[in-house]
This record gives sequence, C-alpha cells and structure tokens, in this order.
Amino acid sequence: MDKSKGSLRSSLLTAGIISIIVVSLVFTAASFFMFSHSMYSRYDAQLTNIMTYVEHNADIDDLQNCVNTGTTSETYAGFQKFLNSIIDDLGLSYLYVVIPKPQEGIMVNVISATNAKEIAAGETDMALFETTDAYTKKELERYYSCWDKDSITFFKENSDYGYYYTACKPLTATDGQTVALLCADISIEHLRNIQITYFVLVAIITLLIGFAFAVIISIWLRKNITKPIKELEKSARDFAERSSETEDIEVIDFKTPEDKHNKEIRSLYSAIKLMSVNLKKHVESIISAEQRARFAEEEADDMTRIAYRDSLTHVKSKAAFDKTSIETNIEIQDKGVSDLAVVMADINGLKNINDTYGHEYGDSYIKGVCRIICTTYKNSPVFRVGGDEFIVILRGDDYEKRDELLAALNEKSEACTSDMSVEPWQRYSVSAGMAVYDGSEDVTVDKLLKEADEIMYKNKAEFKERHGIGQNAKPDTE
Repeated sequence: MDKSKGSLRSSLLTAGIISIIVVSLVFTAASFFMFSHSMYSRYDAQLTNIMTYVEHNADIDDLQNCVNTGTTSETYAGFQKFLNSIIDDLGLSYLYVVIPKPQEGIMVNVISATNAKEIAAGETDMALFETTDAYTKKELERYYSCWDKDSITFFKENSDYGYYYTACKPLTATDGQTVALLCADISIEHLRNIQITYFVLVAIITLLIGFAFAVIISIWLRKNITKPIKELEKSARDFAERSSETEDIEVIDFKTPEDKHNKEIRSLYSAIKLMSVNLKKHVESIISAEQRARFAEEEADDMTRIAYRDSLTHVKSKAAFDKTSIETNIEIQDKGVSDLAVVMADINGLKNINDTYGHEYGDSYIKGVCRIICTTYKNSPVFRVGGDEFIVILRGDDYEKRDELLAALNEKSEACTSDMSVEPWQRYSVSAGMAVYDGSEDVTVDKLLKEADEIMYKNKAEFKERHGIGQNAKPDTE
C-alpha cells in the first residue's frame, strides 16, 4: 500500500514539474520572440532612414551614365566621398551599390563605401565594374530578387565574414530603368549575443520561479489524492496550450478546477494560480520596458521629422535648410559640387491679403504660392525659411533646366496675378532671383543666397513698377 502511494506521488510530482517547465518555456519563448521582433523592427526603421538619406544624396542618372559608359564622373567621385564620410557615422558595416549577376556567378560593383579602418590600412575604393565571386549563387539570386521591387527588402546573411542584417533597394533613373541595387549591411553579431543572453536569463528566472512552486506542489502531493491531481494536471495542460497558441499575455490565465476539494487542495490551486500570475507579471515587465524604450525612440524620431517640416505648407523648414546648407558647404569644400544653384522666392502682397481679408486667407495665399513653386521645381527640395520667403536648391536635372524653370515660375506668377476672374487671395504672386555656383572654393550657400536675394529684390521692384504698386513700400510689408 505504501509502495503504491509512493509511486502515485512520484507520478503526480513528475507530471506537475513537467507542466511547470512547459509553461515556463512557453513564456520564455513568447517573450524572446517579441523581443527579437522588436529589435529587428528597429533595424528596419534605422535602415529605411539610411537608405532614404543616401538615395536622396545620389545622382542616379549620373550613376546610370557611368554604368552605361563604363567611366566615372566628378559626381561619381563626389558620391564616393559622401559614402566614405557617412558609413562610420551611420554605424554600418557595409554600404554599397551593386549589380548582381546570378547566371554568371558574380557580383558587379558600381560604387562601395570604404570605412575609416580600411582607409587607415591603406585600402582603396573599389573600382567601377570590379567583380567578386565571394557570393554563393543562392545569395546572388536573393539580391537579384530585389531588382524589380519598388520597396526596401530586408534579410539576414550568415557568411564567412559574420552575421549581417541587409537592406536592398533598387535605384531607378528618371527614365524608369533600374540602374543598380543600393545595399546597406549592419552587423548583428552583438544582437545574437544579446538574444542568447536574454534567452538564458529569462529561462533561468522563469524556471527558478517554476521550480520554487514545484517545491510547494511536492509538499501537498504527500497525501494520497488522485482526482484533484488529475483535474489540476488537465488545467495545467490547458494553460500551456493557450499560452503556446497566443502572443497576447492578457488572455493567458490559469483557470483552477471547481473549488470543491479540501483545504489542502484549494491551497495548492491557489499556489499554482499565484505562479501563473507572477510569471505573467514577469513577462509583462520585460515587454513593458522594451515598449517604453521603443516609444521613446519613436517620439524622438517624430520630433525630428516635425522640426524639419513646415507646419503650414508641409515643405521643408528652415531647420532643414540649415542642415542642407551645412552639408552642401562641406561638398563645396571637398570639391564634390559641379551643379548647384539657389533660388530665393518672396511672396508679393502677403501683408495686403492679411490686412484686408484676414490671416486665414493669408495662409491660403501662402499655400497657393508654395504650390506654384513646388510644381515648377518638382525634383528639388523647397524650404520655407520665413513667413513669405522660400528657398529652392537646384541640383541635377533641375540645375540643367534652371533658366527654363525660373522663366516658367515667373510666367505662372504673372498669369495668376493678372487673373481677375478669381478672388484676390487666389491671385498667387511671387518674385524670385537665382544665383549659380561658379566652382570657386570660397563660395558658400550663404553667399549664393545673398546674391539670389539681391536679384529677387530687383525683380520685385520691377514687378511693383509693372503693376503700379507704390515704390516706397518695403518688400516685406506689401
């Protein structure tokens, strides 16, 4: 009889321990999955910002011409310097533009960044069309699968060089043709170490809690009980199944059997219930800490985006212009600028609209003028730097068509100003002046802006004379 009881206690204790381990592992796996998913989501956001920033500073049409002719250009050299200057600041392992050729088993280099460590070691930049067969066919096919996509593709790589998280985005020229793939690699060796450490710590803590309650179970299982233990085992298994089928911690709860047993069994149920509650709180605290960190990062990103965007017109703000001005001045000093012009545009008659019809119509008038500027310079960044002042920085195709575009802006403004069929606040009018960079090293964006500003005020005076506006009025108080 005693032997039978001992066997029963041993069986019940074993079943209880197994159930606790299962529950502990499920909670550990669920929290580990959510932690990993959150980390990779952060990497996705970081790489997306980097790819957008690099693409914005790339002259894709020039790259296309270099690929088609097999020769590099000054713009290409400037872009090479730009990539070399930012790779370490952005925390990247590799930053490169390539053409994958899986059928030939090679990867063709278009342009690749050389980091500071490589430069210090005497390494030089990879040449245009330099090839490598270090990629397997499967890896080349993975890169090539990104060629026709219009979004960023993310994937993990495990190579002889280590573990990396890679982002690929096709670079498309103005003719709609894909030129090459822009790729960025971030080392995730440290992330793997963090994941392993995180998994081990959570597993140990969870199992310790589980085994602590297993000791409690063993005390109560000393008595000869069968049905209550079977009911308890069933509840534990249901709990484990619910835990493994959901990632929502709120729906995971241990349901005790009907409370119709003796005091000892009820205490046992309460102990198991307490264990599940503590495990749930433990996982919730881990997830809550991670969420707070993510929310803080997202809030910082939102504040940056708000600072760089004008709230009324939604074009770039003065803060964005100051940042772009600094970056452009650095390019000029590095002799990496061959195409640069600055347009200064000032709204005509804004004060009169505000004083006569109110600021609501004045805001509408500002947005209307901004729309004319933006639709004229479709490929250039437009900045609102004052109440009635806008700046446009011309590069690439807009730079080549700068005189044509300035004439188009003046024609649109003159047509709107002379249209008596619409309300006064819909007769959008703007005066503009343009200054062109002549290649001198001592020229800065501020100097170009001052030159463009002087030309703009001259054009504004001519506008007043044409339309019979008093010459004594100050330019900013029309």
